[in-house]
Amino acid sequence: MRSAVDILICVLHCLGDRRVRNDRKLWRAFHEASEREPLVFGQFKCHPQYGDNPCLSETLTILHMGGSIGYWSSDLHCFSATEAVLGDYGAAKVDELYPQEKEAVQYMAEKIRELR
Repeated sequence: MRSAVDILICVLHCLGDRRVRNDRKLWRAFHEASEREPLVFGQFKCHPQYGDNPCLSETLTILHMGGSIGYWSSDLHCFSATEAVLGDYGAAKVDELYPQEKEAVQYMAEKIRELR
């Protein structure tokens, strides 16, 4: 199983340059992906009692501290990928994926695009 950081970098690369809102809809989308593709997204399950997504929250914090995502100053609940993730680094991470993983990551990026 790949690290949550690598998986999220791949999703953000496939998503492209767009704002993502860190809210319960995003948590649920990752939770549904964990049930649909447990080998790729299994670590992103929501907490059964509280409904939050500790793995996603921790991974976003790591990416933010590492400079891979930036939060929008006008809305601290929205973030987007930085140039490194959108560029060669993100592309290299996606290229490392197996075909089934790549398909799951692209599906997840599409699900995030549909969130409003």
